[in-house]
Amino acid sequence: MSIKDFKERMHGALEEWGVGMINSFVQQHPSASVAAVYAKRGLHNYMCIEDDRLSKMIDSASIFIANEHREVNVSTLYDDLMSLLCTMNEMPFDLGLCSGCIGQGQIKINLPDNFICSMLFGNAGTIKITKEDFLDLKNLILK
Repeated sequence: MSIKDFKERMHGALEEWGVGMINSFVQQHPSASVAAVYAKRGLHNYMCIEDDRLSKMIDSASIFIANEHREVNVSTLYDDLMSLLCTMNEMPFDLGLCSGCIGQGQIKINLPDNFICSMLFGNAGTIKITKEDFLDLKNLILK
């Protein structure tokens, strides 16, 4: 797939994937249904605002992920990234609003334990993004 096609598909796939992740979360935590409306709106707005930045990030990464014809093999890229994710030791991160860890085949995002988060999301605790979730994203890109 050309870098141009990859960028176009990535934008739409990320938003569709994010909406699917929000819907799955709400199925497990029905109390988050009101917050999900705003999360989906925020995701859409964020994707619109950050479209140029995402495009530039892909252009920069294309030096490493594309071949000399500026083509990306999405399946190979997915396999390689999942291999890295699965073999790396868990490494904590802190983004201010949320913290978590990445490694051992997943990304765990800890929701803050406070009144507002409890009101919006219930007792969700941790959101996990697994290898299977990333497979869904890969399939959306290839769709």
